[in-house]
Amino acid sequence: MRKAAWLVITVAAVLAALPVLAHEAGAADDPRPAIEVAVEKWEQAFKSADPAALAALYTAEAWALPPGGEMVEGREAIGAVFREAMNMGVKEFALEIAEVRGGGDWAYEVGKYAGMGEGGKEVDRGKYIAIWKMDDGEWRIHRDIWNSSVAPVPPPAEGGE
Repeated sequence: MRKAAWLVITVAAVLAALPVLAHEAGAADDPRPAIEVAVEKWEQAFKSADPAALAALYTAEAWALPPGGEMVEGREAIGAVFREAMNMGVKEFALEIAEVRGGGDWAYEVGKYAGMGEGGKEVDRGKYIAIWKMDDGEWRIHRDIWNSSVAPVPPPAEGGE
């Protein structure tokens, strides 16, 4: 009788622990911590004026959809987009992650950005969505779209002023 009681207690304890174990296993699959690290690398690469390091954070088949420009494909073209921003005086970006969701080899991130120029002066701010893909054991950006929240400057009125 004692063996049966211990068996029932053991089975009950295992069954009671299953939801906790399942939650912990799911937490291990949460892409957010790894994506947060990758976002920090992205910010540092931009601040270091290293478009090649930025491009390496994207998949080889990545697309970027920059504001006011055409969609570009591939690491080299994406690096060129960021090189152009650097040449225009953008010194760094601060990214604020609002949400990361995903599972398996895919995740998405939604957030806000602020672009700073000389002396930390804000030159742009906006929002973005990035689709991340597990690529060779690392999370890399596969699709990236961002747009400014700053209203465009209207063209000068005809006839002066």
